[in-house]
Amino acid sequence: MHMKNVDAANRVSNWGLVELSFTSYYLLRNSCYSYEANSKSCKTPTHFEALILYMSIYQIALGNGGYQPAMTAFGADQFDAESLEEQNSKMAFFSYFFVANNVGSLFSDIVLTYLQDKGRWALSFAFSAAASFLGVILFFSGTLHFRYFNPGGNPLVRISQVIVASVENRMVKAPQAEYLYEDDGKNCSMRKIVHTPEFKCLDKAAVVLHPALSSESMQKVSSKQWAPCTVTQVEEVKCILRLFPIWICTVVYSIAYNQMSSVFIEQGEAMNKAVSNLQIPPGSMNVFEILGVSGFIVLYQFCISPFMLKVLKKDLTELQRMGIGFIVSVVAMFSAGLVEIYRLKHQRVCANRCKASSSLSILWQMPQYVLVGGSEVFTYVGMMEFFNKESPDGLKSFASALYVASMSAGSFLSELIVTVIIKASGKESRESWIADNLNHGRMDNFYFLIGLLNVLGFILFVLCAKRYRGIQFAGHNDENENPVIKGSEDGLGTNGDEEVTQIEEIEVYLEA
Repeated sequence: MHMKNVDAANRVSNWGLVELSFTSYYLLRNSCYSYEANSKSCKTPTHFEALILYMSIYQIALGNGGYQPAMTAFGADQFDAESLEEQNSKMAFFSYFFVANNVGSLFSDIVLTYLQDKGRWALSFAFSAAASFLGVILFFSGTLHFRYFNPGGNPLVRISQVIVASVENRMVKAPQAEYLYEDDGKNCSMRKIVHTPEFKCLDKAAVVLHPALSSESMQKVSSKQWAPCTVTQVEEVKCILRLFPIWICTVVYSIAYNQMSSVFIEQGEAMNKAVSNLQIPPGSMNVFEILGVSGFIVLYQFCISPFMLKVLKKDLTELQRMGIGFIVSVVAMFSAGLVEIYRLKHQRVCANRCKASSSLSILWQMPQYVLVGGSEVFTYVGMMEFFNKESPDGLKSFASALYVASMSAGSFLSELIVTVIIKASGKESRESWIADNLNHGRMDNFYFLIGLLNVLGFILFVLCAKRYRGIQFAGHNDENENPVIKGSEDGLGTNGDEEVTQIEEIEVYLEA
């Protein structure tokens, strides 16, 4: 699109889907349909054309944002959480789900990139449409065999209900846990959550102000009003708050991950792309990332995990795997930095306005792509498992969306970091680290900086993981489960005729 390296990296971090972005542009700008077109006759897109491009990408982001979280949550629901055998199968599901996504990307990087490189845009879009249609058919073919659960309501409403109720009851002194409201669960398929002592201010949302009401009346009040909330509802919000620090750490990892679709490609453009008689497009180097994902998943499922179970009698936890992913991503960034150092040593001297080039083969990028793929297996797969396992029954889709949100937030932070580095390193007429001509820049310093940032993210992740309290579901027949409180032993209710009058007023309201 005749953009500078900085602008291109930021656009990719913002929107993704590099091939589609270039495709949309070339469909709008017929004068630049061919790579051989005279660059002087090509103009940057107008604001209207850029608006159309971004709107189309937003539509893809909207569809993917609905599909990705729902698919992982729905797939996890197909396994019984109470069965140890099915729990192991659920762990395998997340890994194979990740492989399936990457196999689709492999087809895109090899076949569609080749077609688009030849200018066959319409055919490449036809392949994409056919693949989407085939996916819809395969999905509907299994509808009769899926396991279904009743929806638990809008998660944002459930979270807002707790926040509003706790604010309304902010002047009330929260009693001990056994005096907080919890329904009998007869009309709800979701499991109850054991009360935890953190975030005591939220417990006020479950305070029973009228403890003499019957269980049925309390459920009606809770359904019509935003107070009182159940202990399980309050604990749902607490679970999300506990997951938030872990999620922040994964955003730091996503910053490193997003370099693969931006500066990795720019680095490849400045290398020797000829391998024998073939010219390798830099975008197709993602093939090695996909092979890294598949290889590391097979390695973990059939080698590392059985070895851990045989020798240590236990497998790696989700948090331990995510920590390993951080370490692998640091190695990937330092590997990319070393490749850039050697690329600069083999740079080809040319005029000031020519493109950066080097005699170093583009295949030297293979290790950094494979390592990024390996880090995905440990971090993103572990993240999907962890968020699904540690989320309440009513917030599974919301927790799954955190995985997608981590990548999105990492993209925007990556743009911010690139912009800041460009301004900070390009002062006083100096070339910035990510210069328009990479031979005049120091992209190796950028890679090392991202690696150091991931080191700090790893340290923060370890601290958060050590303090994390996992979710604990109450047993269905647990004697400690808290039914609706009867009587007024907590001193929060009223007594005598005044209490009866208030109860009658509430029952009249419920009948109305």
